Amino acid sequence: MTTNPGGPEIVPLNLWTENHITAIYKATNRADFDKAFDEFIDKNAQITLNGRKIGREEYKLQLVGEKFFERSADVSFVGSVQREGKIVDYIQTGDVGVFFKATVFGRLFYRGAPVSSTVNSSINAVVAAVHSGTPKVTELNEIAVDHVNR
Repeated sequence: MTTNPGGPEIVPLNLWTENHITAIYKATNRADFDKAFDEFIDKNAQITLNGRKIGREEYKLQLVGEKFFERSADVSFVGSVQREGKIVDYIQTGDVGVFFKATVFGRLFYRGAPVSSTVNSSINAVVAAVHSGTPKVTELNEIAVDHVNR
């Protein structure tokens, strides 16, 4: 973390992004998912998923479909890059890219083992200090592939 002399620690963009993505995938009920999603994605965010521009609510439904409110999830980050922008009211802004794999273990069982799916994703995002005084993703471009594990 970046130290701000005389002030709070400034969380690096890649760590902030990884923490929020992890919270979204590890949410095990709709209330926790909605909270994690709303803390990450701005209400007016511009979102592109697999080359197609979609609205915030459609993106949210896509993530809900990937998760199906699992029993648990493992999220691992393969890499990240960031270009720091300005610090606004102790909030780091800028551009961030992360590549991750999320394995989601569902509530249903097949032959004694939980049904699981894996999402491989690359996200590039613009993080800004929004009107609420918190960092939020205002632009997101994601390439994601998911499949059910056998």
